[in-house]
Amino acid sequence: RPDIVLSFGQAGGRNAIEFERIAINMIDGDQKDNAGAVYRECVIEPGSPMALLSTLPVRALAEHLSANEVPARVSNTAGLYVCNELFYRLQLATFRSTVHSGFIHVPLVDEQVAGKQVPSMSFDMMKRGVTLILEKLAKG
Repeated sequence: RPDIVLSFGQAGGRNAIEFERIAINMIDGDQKDNAGAVYRECVIEPGSPMALLSTLPVRALAEHLSANEVPARVSNTAGLYVCNELFYRLQLATFRSTVHSGFIHVPLVDEQVAGKQVPSMSFDMMKRGVTLILEKLAKG
């Protein structure tokens, strides 16, 4: 019976920690899954709300990180693929409970993009960001 559940995903093309605001009850993309299937406009959980909000204080968390020199911002969606599905299922599982839950995207780590002109963040900066998130949430 947790008080808080945080889920994380990594997203290329980002240079900040991003707090996702809205989980959407849909998968829609061009990417093939491991079995080679492509999902277009597939509802994740039929009969459930089409969107669920994070119950984390996303704006306050982004501002807290930024104030402590960790690049951060609010993002309105986690896309419509794996990260969004995880986020949606988490929000549905904690819907109408006292559990605070949400999804956070982190950038690629510097070592993943060595020699390329791609946004990234150092592991130490990410670790500092996650520590600040946990401290802020622990204070309430």
